Amino acid sequence: MGSTHGSHAGDGNPECSNPCIPSPPSPLTEQTWLIDFAAERGLAISPGKPAQTLLFTALKEGTEVQKLFAMEYLRMNGTPHAIPLLYEILQVNSTDLRESAYNTLWFNAAAGMDISLPAELESPVQ
Repeated sequence: MGSTHGSHAGDGNPECSNPCIPSPPSPLTEQTWLIDFAAERGLAISPGKPAQTLLFTALKEGTEVQKLFAMEYLRMNGTPHAIPLLYEILQVNSTDLRESAYNTLWFNAAAGMDISLPAELESPVQ
């Protein structure tokens, strides 16, 4: 017998949206903040690796707001290539950036990613 009740989150119905479950972010090529970042530099965004490279550039060289947007994206779409950049951000003076980097690392670790401190960032033993 089929259910006569409405759809529930997780039942495979794409029309059902649960406000407690975050929806996936739009692709990098559709992220307004990244499009603006690229335009500031006279660049365009291409799908795939070029978009990811631009994301990393924003994380390294962008304004504080652009870095926060980049980390927000990386929370849901983490990549091991971002881990060294996130550890670098943990060293900056901005509390907002440090907290966002920590949360991004935490989200990625919770998703099963290895977030070990890269060897090149480890302090030498004295």
